Amino acid sequence: MLWTAVGAGSFFVCTRFLRGTTNALSSPVEPLEYLAPAVDAKFGSKIVKISNPGQEIPGLGLAWGKVAIHHYSIDQAWNANQSLLALDRGATPKVFLDGKTYRPVAALMTPGDVRWHPRRPDDMIFVADHAVGHWNVRTNVVSTLKSFSDYRAASFGDHKGNPSDTGNMIAVTATRSDGKRVVFAYDLETGEQYPDIDVSSEARVGHTTISPTGSHVIVYSRTGDDARSSRRRIFTARGELLQTWTEYERPGHGDFALDLNGDEVFVGRSKSEPDRWQIIARRLVDGKVTVLSPPCSATHVSKRNLRNPNWAFATFKPHEKRSGFAPYSGEVGAVSMDGKQTVHRLAQTHSVPNGYLTEPHACPSPDGQRAIFASNWGDARGPIAAYVAEFQPPV
Repeated sequence: MLWTAVGAGSFFVCTRFLRGTTNALSSPVEPLEYLAPAVDAKFGSKIVKISNPGQEIPGLGLAWGKVAIHHYSIDQAWNANQSLLALDRGATPKVFLDGKTYRPVAALMTPGDVRWHPRRPDDMIFVADHAVGHWNVRTNVVSTLKSFSDYRAASFGDHKGNPSDTGNMIAVTATRSDGKRVVFAYDLETGEQYPDIDVSSEARVGHTTISPTGSHVIVYSRTGDDARSSRRRIFTARGELLQTWTEYERPGHGDFALDLNGDEVFVGRSKSEPDRWQIIARRLVDGKVTVLSPPCSATHVSKRNLRNPNWAFATFKPHEKRSGFAPYSGEVGAVSMDGKQTVHRLAQTHSVPNGYLTEPHACPSPDGQRAIFASNWGDARGPIAAYVAEFQPPV
């Protein structure tokens, strides 16, 4: 084998550290009680059900919807010091939980498309229809930093963008007053708006974001209706085109991060040769690829573990045994960034595929010691709740 797996079972050699008293899960899948910790019998991680679809949200005078989960794999659920956790789907307004006990603490209407500030724990960065700024969730005070009178329909990169790792730079997708769809970088600290990048010729513009250092803008788009017409273009923050990646999802459904050399990369699973079905890291400045995993069933990859950068966190869909594929199925794992193809298997998701919202979309905490995921917990037509797996972080 060209890869190493670490976890429980015959292939694996390490154990897990668990905090507190938990109940072991047996097979077949047992329902979890709300906020009652249990142990993943296969991998040993502590599992907590942190939302309770269809029931009252304690202390907030609201009810969970049938779907009560976080937003997405690359939208950090925890704030910078992990004292708060935000759930995005299944309740209006947004529900905030204590970041350790997972008990609800507040329900607030957002001022726009929001992301946690990566360094300021009380603040979220927002992009509204015509403005950007900071939102203090502790005080519920909105501070508008810039109003855009010449733009409308502004968003945080089509709702999948992220700020730079320092929190000062963002990329805004908007429609200009002349009707053209554009993307531009904006510095929240200095107030500098960078030149517009005209994307109005594209048939569809999707995920756009600033890079981790704030030096690049990445634009995903399609030149036609077919998904295979998609491409990713890498611009400097000032709009100079550096790279165009035309291979289909090479990679896709991933995250932008710094690799172990300090280079900016896009980490995700590839759907094109020569590394099809493998998790790869592709360097922004020149497109160089480093293969991180064997062929596998990864669906989403997240690098929101900014304080534990040696690993990328992957969600693996359930699958039958497939020749040449790694055995990861219906679970969350941490994949090493050094190219040695080491994988720590962390937790089973127990999610039965039945549409987009049943996809687990696992997202790690900033310190890489926990991951949130969505699951219908073995019932294809059942409610979809948010769960957190806690584990000893890979080193």
